[in-house]
Amino acid sequence: TGESSSYKVLCLGASTGGPTAVKEVLSNLGHHFPLPIVYVQHLDVGADQKMVEWFDETCSNIKVQLAKDGEIAKPGHVYMAQADRHLVIDSISSNGNPILSLSDEPEERFLRPAVNKLFRSAAKVYKNECLAVLMTGMGRDGADGCQMIVENGGYTIVEDKSTCAVFGMPAAAIEQNAAKEILPRDKIAKRILALTEKNGVWN
Repeated sequence: TGESSSYKVLCLGASTGGPTAVKEVLSNLGHHFPLPIVYVQHLDVGADQKMVEWFDETCSNIKVQLAKDGEIAKPGHVYMAQADRHLVIDSISSNGNPILSLSDEPEERFLRPAVNKLFRSAAKVYKNECLAVLMTGMGRDGADGCQMIVENGGYTIVEDKSTCAVFGMPAAAIEQNAAKEILPRDKIAKRILALTEKNGVWN
């Protein structure tokens, strides 16, 4: 089962087909969800604000916002990477929540933001208290990050081929034995809720 700890952060990564897939998961978590959610979506420059507005319209029960540099992420809120800036977890605030950092560091495998950057930072900072979900997308971004999360005792869920628009990133993570669990999109939120129940917010 791998549920050895209370998780403190949920990280999401997606590319092609990601917004629709992530929206389904987020709308089933809702704003009472006990963890901060940090989300990297591959996007064209200039599309990030429109994406947040789209989430506002289609996913009203949880707040999606663009992450700001130095911001402390709050439980039940979603912090999405800005287009063309890496988003990482820099450190942990005094109340245990992630302090976010944006950077203009070089692209990783031609990507900025890169899911790998976020996932690796979460693994480093939160170790076995990190929960991550890698969803639909082309390429291999996120696989190395998932591997590092698993190596540090965290938990990774990747989207099953049956519901992926493009089975690239999840396939790469599975290939690298970096997926603790493989689930179709409609089962992911329920599993996240089960894994985070012991955080004591649910009653």
